[in-house]
Amino acid sequence: MEVPGYWDLFSISSKKALQWAAAMASLRNSRGSDASGQTVDVFDLFVGILLANPDDSEAGILQKNSGSGSWKTG
Repeated sequence: MEVPGYWDLFSISSKKALQWAAAMASLRNSRGSDASGQTVDVFDLFVGILLANPDDSEAGILQKNSGSGSWKTG
């Protein structure tokens, strides 16, 4: 997953999040549950951010503080 000229501009954390997001989209598409045909959607990006930095991501902190779901980190 490399876009010439742009990939090197991202931080390591951002690269990890995008790679996780691409993996999530690939899994969703392989199961045939994506009718929209999008490669990566907002949910994939959210999960990618959570998985790239499970202990200190902004998305993880938001989830912990809102008390939503049963997502466990660490």
